[in-house]
Amino acid sequence: MALLLGAAGWITGRAGGLISHGLVALQPLLDLGAPPPPAALACPRAALVMLSFGQSNAANSVRPRLGRSWPANLLQYDWRRDRCLPYREPLAGSDGQGGHSLSPLLRQLAAGSSRPVLLVAFASGSSSVRDWAYWPLAGRQALVLERLRRRQLAPALVFWHQGESDAGPPGVRGAG
Repeated sequence: MALLLGAAGWITGRAGGLISHGLVALQPLLDLGAPPPPAALACPRAALVMLSFGQSNAANSVRPRLGRSWPANLLQYDWRRDRCLPYREPLAGSDGQGGHSLSPLLRQLAAGSSRPVLLVAFASGSSSVRDWAYWPLAGRQALVLERLRRRQLAPALVFWHQGESDAGPPGVRGAG
């Protein structure tokens, strides 16, 4: 029974995405040749550090993901494991398995920059703005900022993306 329900959920989710997002149903096929997880890198001190949080498209929900080719100076910070990684979708630190809404902009920015570009993504899909302001996601935000401070990575830009609506009631999503 559990297998049947899981398959029905997968079909429903993929079919719903196919209607509204075109190639979402092809993403599993695109992932078949995906490279192994990237190795951690030294976090660069002179990086342009950007934060991205909120919900929806900032939480790896953009379909389809962009290609696998990224500028070498485009990196991501995995706040859960406190490490820097090469940039690739889905981003470490945000839930969801899709792409990120800022990826096209970041690709252009890194391609035209001589310094490293480091994105710190820590969004949570279906969250409420109240969760970020008070509890439980305010704790995630504080943890990320503290880890960046210890590494001497000062954010230069902050991107907030709330999505189409404010999911509520507050406190429904975990701080994960």
